Amino acid sequence: MIKALSLCDGISCGLMALDALGIECEYHAVEIDKYPRQISDHNFGDRIKRIWHDVTAITKHELKMGGPYDLVIMGPECQKWSVAGKGGGDEIFLRECLKILRWAQEDNPKLKFLIENVKMKKELLGLFTALVGVRPILVNSKNFSAQKRQRYYWCNFYVEHKIGTGKDANNLLEAWADKRMWVPFVNNLTHGCSPYLENGEQRLYGYSSSGRGVKGVERRLTNDGKALTLTTSEGCGGSRSKNLVLRNEKGAYFYRGLTVRECARLQGIPDSFDFPTSKTQSYKAIGNGWQIDTIKFILEQM
Repeated sequence: MIKALSLCDGISCGLMALDALGIECEYHAVEIDKYPRQISDHNFGDRIKRIWHDVTAITKHELKMGGPYDLVIMGPECQKWSVAGKGGGDEIFLRECLKILRWAQEDNPKLKFLIENVKMKKELLGLFTALVGVRPILVNSKNFSAQKRQRYYWCNFYVEHKIGTGKDANNLLEAWADKRMWVPFVNNLTHGCSPYLENGEQRLYGYSSSGRGVKGVERRLTNDGKALTLTTSEGCGGSRSKNLVLRNEKGAYFYRGLTVRECARLQGIPDSFDFPTSKTQSYKAIGNGWQIDTIKFILEQM
């Protein structure tokens, strides 16, 4: 039995990975957003101990009373570090998280830690790494899953570099009989549907009519059958990457967005995991979460 502390816990993807490895764990989680907490508590119940909701409210004395911890995991808010997001970083909050990690290390010098974050600008990566104190590894989740998802991981144990085939995104789709959910591309004299290949990605670009006018839609799928990175914008991927494209026997193209369950599967979340919140909050929580198969691969090498 180990005791783990998860900062910025989200929907407890760390616990899912530990469960997948068969590691018994007393799991202490800290998450300020009520919707991920609601999702996590609905699925795990009293298996998760919540002493704190806010990282910045943790004191050294309280941490010592809750510990000692064998494992500390965290994924500080990625959108402030991402090259695709705000991109300015959040040094103050990262320092708060690392302060807690140092306190935990004082109580247990053999403690292991794992920190995850997105690809970021070179100068921000240097700042992040200097604050953590260990060099990161860059891992692409496509080696373990059906999602192309590059993330940096900082940890104080050796992780073997691995290249694998993962899974095919097409095998994770839900069967949809309701054709009303599929929106047709509009072919006209100016804009038709044009599939093309660019930088190893199969792309389909056209115009669609959804009852609110005509808009441009692009769907990209890597040529190895991987879905693009899930994010929180516009529901796990945004309009340019979340759409599935189907071509019928007459050559016409249709598209639809990924379902909540399909997004969860891309993240390696088991089908037994429920989402009691709205679709918007469920998409957001999934997109902010970790890719379970990747975390499992890393943690099993502790």
